[in-house]
Amino acid sequence: MTYGDPGVLTLSLHESGRYLFPGTGSLAERGAGAATGTAVNIPLPPYAGDAPYLRAVEEVIIPAVLDFRPDIIV
Repeated sequence: MTYGDPGVLTLSLHESGRYLFPGTGSLAERGAGAATGTAVNIPLPPYAGDAPYLRAVEEVIIPAVLDFRPDIIV
C-alpha cells in the first residue's frame, strides 16, 4: 500500500464518498507518517461535469505533479 510511502504521490479525482460506498477519499485523507501530504483526494459532487474536473486538474493535480517531480506516472 502506498498510503505510508513518501516516495509515491497518489492523486484521486472521484465522486464524493458522502454518496458512494465505502465513503472514503475525503480531503482529510492525506497519507500517513512521513508520507503525509502524498495522498491527494479531490472529491466532487455527483454529476459535477467538466468545469469542476478541469479546475481540479489545473489548480491541484498539475501543481502537485510539478512539485513532486515523479519519475513515472501511472
